Amino acid sequence: MLIQLFVNVGSLLLLYVWCDRVFGRRVALVAASLYAIEPHAILYSVTLYSDTLFAFVFLAGVVALERGLRKPSAPLLVTSGGLLAIATLIRPVAQYGAVLAGLLIVLYPKNRWSLRRRAVVGFAVVFFLVLTPWLHRNNAAYDHVGLSTIGGSNLLFWNATYAEVARTGTPVEEVRAAFREEAELQGVSEDGNPFENSRIYSRIAIDYIRTHPSYYAARHLKGIANMFLNIGTKRISSHLGLQSGTLEYRFFAAPGAVQMMLGFLKAKAPHEIIIALIVGLFLLLTYLSAVVGGVSMLRRKKYLYFAITAGVLVYFSALTGLIGLVRYKLPIMPFYLALSAQGLVVVSDLRTRRRSARLSARAAEVADA
Repeated sequence: MLIQLFVNVGSLLLLYVWCDRVFGRRVALVAASLYAIEPHAILYSVTLYSDTLFAFVFLAGVVALERGLRKPSAPLLVTSGGLLAIATLIRPVAQYGAVLAGLLIVLYPKNRWSLRRRAVVGFAVVFFLVLTPWLHRNNAAYDHVGLSTIGGSNLLFWNATYAEVARTGTPVEEVRAAFREEAELQGVSEDGNPFENSRIYSRIAIDYIRTHPSYYAARHLKGIANMFLNIGTKRISSHLGLQSGTLEYRFFAAPGAVQMMLGFLKAKAPHEIIIALIVGLFLLLTYLSAVVGGVSMLRRKKYLYFAITAGVLVYFSALTGLIGLVRYKLPIMPFYLALSAQGLVVVSDLRTRRRSARLSARAAEVADA
């Protein structure tokens, strides 16, 4: 647990370095302060999940990528490949992000083509070298070159299952049992090859998505919204030693915000509602200021930083799935908090200028009188 706390501090320091280079020291201090008091960053720094470590390594890889592109430096770009490979070993969801990073190295127009060519080759070689021992292990044990078998089961027993629960109102246990029966008919077995099982799970889930594409897409978008709006009162209350109520899935998957809010108020204790108000106000502040910060970034022509930030936000939002757990946003938290810090500084400067203008106008009126 202590090591994980230090890892979270490392993410804070990396965020400071990132913002100092992009916006300056003042914004960097605000961003680091926001991260230091971010409720969910604090919560998961004392929760033994891999998300905190993943967020740190992924952020380190992105910072190395940005620095390597701007300096420019092939060794830094190669280092980013190694860091993103380690992040992929922690959570395989990062593997596609590494592909996008490689494309960015090739397409970044301000660097010489010779450097881009060397850098992307080194990036790819180091990335695959880091992954090779684990890939070799899986190939030797299961005759399959792959990172993980969890993707298929997640897609079927979480994403497709909860989409069907929301669509039909069937209890989740019944839907899972029906999907499991279908998977067994197609060859899944407990003692079978886990990679083959995962392939069958994925096929059934994809067939379901193809059958209900528009409905699934709508539920997926709601899952993205849930990730950003999820307060996490149950886990926060648990860490504070307080009792917590459970929000039933029928409210969690409610088609409207009003129904979800009413379900929340019915299910939660007064102290949870107070926690929700405090955390909700903090999230509202950071999200609104992030929009201002994003506009400011474009006006200042920080196109590379904006592309990286927007890419990270879109990437992890798209892959979050239907459930939208709050911990899924940990990898993107430093990036939108950087925008939030910039937005808060922009608003503060604007208010200062307006106040100075009013004082100058009053002084001029007094002098004329």
